Amino acid sequence: MQTMNKILSFIHRFSFMQVAIAFIVLSGLLGLQQVLLHNINNYLMFSKPIFNLIYGKDLYIEYPEFYFDIYKYSPTFALLFAPFSILPDSVGIICWNLLNATVFVVAIKQLFKNDQLCIFAILIVLLEAITSLQNLQSNCLLSGLIILTYTNLKNKNIFWAALCVSLAFYIKIYGIAAMAFAIFFKEKFKFGFVSGLFLILLFLSPLLVLNYDSLLLNYKSWMSIVGVSATGSQMSVMGILHTWIGWEGSFSVIQITGFLLVITPLVQFNKWKENYFQQLYVASILMFVVLFNQMAESPTYIIPLAGVAIWFLSFEKASSLDIGLLIFVLLLTSLSSTDLFPKYVREHFVRPYTLKALPVLIVWLRVQYQLWFDQEGIRYRLFSRATVVSGTK
Repeated sequence: MQTMNKILSFIHRFSFMQVAIAFIVLSGLLGLQQVLLHNINNYLMFSKPIFNLIYGKDLYIEYPEFYFDIYKYSPTFALLFAPFSILPDSVGIICWNLLNATVFVVAIKQLFKNDQLCIFAILIVLLEAITSLQNLQSNCLLSGLIILTYTNLKNKNIFWAALCVSLAFYIKIYGIAAMAFAIFFKEKFKFGFVSGLFLILLFLSPLLVLNYDSLLLNYKSWMSIVGVSATGSQMSVMGILHTWIGWEGSFSVIQITGFLLVITPLVQFNKWKENYFQQLYVASILMFVVLFNQMAESPTYIIPLAGVAIWFLSFEKASSLDIGLLIFVLLLTSLSSTDLFPKYVREHFVRPYTLKALPVLIVWLRVQYQLWFDQEGIRYRLFSRATVVSGTK
């Protein structure tokens, strides 16, 4: 605990605004770094499809004149990316990273009202955020939208909650999992109705630039490419089972098992109004959507690390076990992808055995246990719950 106290003392020297600005500026610098390194293929995969969409082309075939690999996002995302697409690539890349970082910071601030909690959360996810931002990916943005769905529901901002979950879905399909948070609130049916409207409007939005037949063709191709992509087994539970025990069975069996584990705590109706239960459930969903996605890659781990941060910062004092688990996550999940980790260990153990996913899986299983057996007032963790979430008594 002495080390923890020193860390907390150091954090208290900075304001949230200082850390938030530094994080956002860093995101822009990381974008500039990729421009200078000419490593912008991921961004081109986001920015160029709008031009194919305008001409009614199938987005889901190869366009080597624009980018390598195949576009896997929705037609709606291609349209929504248009404001960046019309900018010079170097400017668009920096603006794209700034958007990702800003949405994430805003989400963290809405969730954790205490400045020190916000700073600690950013520090926990920092290495994974850097990985995502260096790859010019959408994962910081998606993490923020999932969290904002919950915080806006909690604050009865149904319009914004519905918009956030709808945008999350059209960025990556599993973003729709954030709709589960509605179960805790009286406005669940209103939220479902407004979300349905947004989903329909966003589905039809590409009609602004193409005809209906071309729209249906692209959505069919999108579903097809998602289905083909779903045959992998990367940094996920399925990846662990495949590399550890040679699992060749259906991924659906594992995913259904995970789904059942993640929804069964909701049968505890008496806990729905408890802030600690809601926070743990948000953490669980953030980890679940990546752990049970067989195509999960290293840059996506900002999403489950956001869940780890919410889990760890949700109570008053940390047990030795929980501190140990956090350190395990930071060392093996976050550091293992960097040059700070021994190259031999990284190449011969971490990657071949999908070890990046292991600490997060263990934390997720612990969260599932805590959703069932932890009760308010029994556990004492790092910070006062009274300072954590808006609306906490």
